[in-house]
Amino acid sequence: MKYVKSLKSFVVVVLFAVLLTSCQGQSGVSIQFGNYVASNFLMEWLVPTAHATVNQVNFCFKRLRFKADDVDSADPQTDGDNIDLEVGLLPISTSGTAITNIIVPEGVYRRVEFDLEDNCDTGYSAQIQNTSGDYETASRVTIKFSGQFTADGSSQALSLGIDEIVGQIDAFSGAGSLKDALEAASGEF
Repeated sequence: MKYVKSLKSFVVVVLFAVLLTSCQGQSGVSIQFGNYVASNFLMEWLVPTAHATVNQVNFCFKRLRFKADDVDSADPQTDGDNIDLEVGLLPISTSGTAITNIIVPEGVYRRVEFDLEDNCDTGYSAQIQNTSGDYETASRVTIKFSGQFTADGSSQALSLGIDEIVGQIDAFSGAGSLKDALEAASGEF
């Protein structure tokens, strides 16, 4: 009986050691969009009655990339730093939106990119609603965030500011493509 207890203790210690060494060099990162203001203050001040207000934003998340430098990403189908996501369609809330929890190698990152694709039940990669109307796109859309984030091997939270992206959504009136409007803006962290 004493031998069995010793063996169990040994197995627990070995499993714990394996888990510790397998997690070294990686950080558990909780990614979220920060809160945003649903109407454009500047437009309200300049032209009080002729501005849009963001009523709804839905993104269909497909993949994520953490970039250590400012070089544009390669083809997302073959880019080695892709993290495929199973988040799917997610409504973006004015009070902030939890997106996903992932494991990221330790390092300093200067850009985060999300690919939005039409792989959700809706068939759209992005859907928005503002006072100008309802708009959607089935095109792959890449939304980018820049700043500096250090993954240090611990559990961390990364909040992405989307004010500029929401500003583009706020101003979108159907002229041009929604894809181009979303990709013209970038967020920050």
